[in-house]
Amino acid sequence: MKYSYKFKINKMKTFKNEPTQDDLDNHANQLNPNNDEYWHSRENN
Repeated sequence: MKYSYKFKINKMKTFKNEPTQDDLDNHANQLNPNNDEYWHSRENN
């Protein structure tokens, strides 16, 4: 039996310089459904 899986891969925004801790925290918050930023980042989708 052959299985086919499709995965959606979320790539982190590419930064021109190294990301700051605030950038990393914001990114983590947007991936956490227990955080308001998760829902705010998906309002228009």
